[in-house]
Amino acid sequence: MVNPMSLFLMSTSFLLSLILPLGVIIFLCVTKRISFKGVFAGIGLFCMTEIVWMLLFSALFSIGGVGAFLNANVWLASLTQSAVMAVMLAFGRYYMNKSMLSDISTWRGNCAFGLGYGFAYSIMYFSIQILNDMMASVTINQELEDETAQSTISYVLENQTRLMETQPLAFLLPGASALAAILIQVALCLVVLYAVRQNKMLFVWGVAAIQTVIYVAYDLLQNAFGAWYSASVFVICAVGSIVWIVKSKDIFDDEIKRPFSRRSPLL
Repeated sequence: MVNPMSLFLMSTSFLLSLILPLGVIIFLCVTKRISFKGVFAGIGLFCMTEIVWMLLFSALFSIGGVGAFLNANVWLASLTQSAVMAVMLAFGRYYMNKSMLSDISTWRGNCAFGLGYGFAYSIMYFSIQILNDMMASVTINQELEDETAQSTISYVLENQTRLMETQPLAFLLPGASALAAILIQVALCLVVLYAVRQNKMLFVWGVAAIQTVIYVAYDLLQNAFGAWYSASVFVICAVGSIVWIVKSKDIFDDEIKRPFSRRSPLL
């Protein structure tokens, strides 16, 4: 039987990964602290980069020698996938700030941008998994109460042991990781905004490098040591993200009061 506390903490994780961020976004937009346009721009960027990323790596892994090599070298596959996604995101944010959506190139606009992207990321990589675990757990408990019932759902059969034996507190980690991921994305958007304001591409490459390191560390720690270690990476980075988000508001407020830098964009 799945521990009732596990089900409770799964529900809490689902609240943290989906309901709470959605509520915050709606509240901030309704009170005009951020705009829906910035949020939808972030969601749109997530959809575009995910589609391109999946098509690219589906093609790459279908190539016999390359696919076999990457499958045999998990760390290299993680590094390649994370780096490609990070570069696409960093430059996507840069050019959306620079041209197509220049009216959201503000501190508030990029907070909305990051919230939109982070919210979509949270749903895709955390909320769906949490919901599947919740539904599977309910099914397992119902079957144990009714001895004649037997599930044929593959997800339930494949995850029954994990759901029954995992410590309850571990089911809170996906929700905490989802919130941390959203904060990280907001912070990275603000670094890209700084690159736009200073007209320095070096910061854009820096954002790509930072995101690559974070997500490679997350993947490798999860595979090698488990969810507690990988979640700690996100939580530590989220604390630093909160500091940068708060401090950066003063930086961008000061920038508004003086002309932007006109340095070469190649620096």
